[in-house]
Amino acid sequence: MIEVDFGAREVLATLTEGVVVQDADGTITACNPSAERILGLSQEEIKGRTSIDSGMSAVREDGTPFPAHESPASMTLKTGEAQLGVVIGLPKSDGTLTWISISTQPLVREGQKTPDGVVTSFSDITHTMQRQLVLEAQSRAVEMNAVLAAMNDAVFVVDTEGTIIRANPAAVELLGRDPVAMPRQAVAGRLNIRRPDGFSIPMEETPGSRALRGELVIDEEILIMDHRGDPHAVLVSCSPLITDGAVVGIVIVARDITERKRADERFSASLREKEVLLKEVHHRVKNNLQVIASMLNLQAGSATDDHCRLALRDSQNRIRTLALIHEKLYTSGDLAEIPIKDYIEDLTSSLFRSLASDPDSVSLQLDIADVLLDINAAIPVALILNELTSNSLEHAFPAGTEGEISVTFKPTSATRFRLTVRDTGVGMPGELDFRNTESLGMQLVCLLTKQLDGEIELDRTDGTLFTVDFSESERKTGK
Repeated sequence: MIEVDFGAREVLATLTEGVVVQDADGTITACNPSAERILGLSQEEIKGRTSIDSGMSAVREDGTPFPAHESPASMTLKTGEAQLGVVIGLPKSDGTLTWISISTQPLVREGQKTPDGVVTSFSDITHTMQRQLVLEAQSRAVEMNAVLAAMNDAVFVVDTEGTIIRANPAAVELLGRDPVAMPRQAVAGRLNIRRPDGFSIPMEETPGSRALRGELVIDEEILIMDHRGDPHAVLVSCSPLITDGAVVGIVIVARDITERKRADERFSASLREKEVLLKEVHHRVKNNLQVIASMLNLQAGSATDDHCRLALRDSQNRIRTLALIHEKLYTSGDLAEIPIKDYIEDLTSSLFRSLASDPDSVSLQLDIADVLLDINAAIPVALILNELTSNSLEHAFPAGTEGEISVTFKPTSATRFRLTVRDTGVGMPGELDFRNTESLGMQLVCLLTKQLDGEIELDRTDGTLFTVDFSESERKTGK
């Protein structure tokens, strides 16, 4: 055991720093009055303790436990090296911490390498630590105030009674005065919180009330009134402040989206106006095409040459095909795409009424997918269908012959489609090359297929079957 002589005791008693002496196993054998004062323990309570005593538990500056085997005295006894300025916090009986700065010096007898003991000196830096914590808190408060002041969003901190205890400048601007100085009822009355449709919200269903019950509210739109009585559309987020499992308040962040909604409304109104104008264009184009078709019909009626009359009739049907496209666009809610199923049904019915010599002897079968087709693809597809169906009605079934014409239109992938026109009639002559013919109709079919960047094939087995595969390059996703 290490003993302290009378002279050393006198010196130690005059020091303002606490000093304890520990032997080789870490047991405290002596201490000075300053150690008693700083630790809040008597000499009898201090002597006999060790650095690993549960009553001497300590914490680091960050609040985490300071393991006893890593204490400065323990490290000096293990390594023989002094420890300087180690800061630890020691809990007091009232639950607070005494912060001390510790330095150690090994006691080594001459000729030995391992310490026989250690002298530990420490000073009370609690006040210094408290000042540091205050300064850090003030610094964080200044930073937080700067952040809140720079925010365009209104920020409120509300206690469990619904009273605003803090608000940033944007919140003051919204209310016209500092809400912290306003009674709770006055704030609620001034805000006049409502749903986006203008109907009032029961107090227990407001975002703030729900957050006070522990609910996290994210970007909920409400309508409030500013200090001038003007309505504002606001996106509100509310986060509960929870301490020890209980809600002690909430933070409300409100973003004014009034101007954004007004801009959206102006854009929507402008878009609706343009849609009306574009529909009117399609309507007038359809009417003009119908006038041209009627003129061709009159001209065909006065023609004496059969070939000329048939050519005028074919042109009339082509123009009607285009007019029907514009009619569908005019009546459709989408000015860029048309419902191809309705269109094909109307077009083939019109062609049967116009060209079938005996409608009872030739039947029509349709298998059409209910999809939207972009106008850039719909027009050439419509003209191809007009030519192939007209060709079947005019040439596939001689007088008195019965048969069937079937039309299919289906997607084969996300952007590719297949159109087939089949008849069970007499079929096309084997020597006829449909890709190299003087027929204007077949020339149009081949040119329009090329325009679609598609492929066309002919199957002469059991009548005539044309298959057209093409891509809709500008097809919209999600359709």
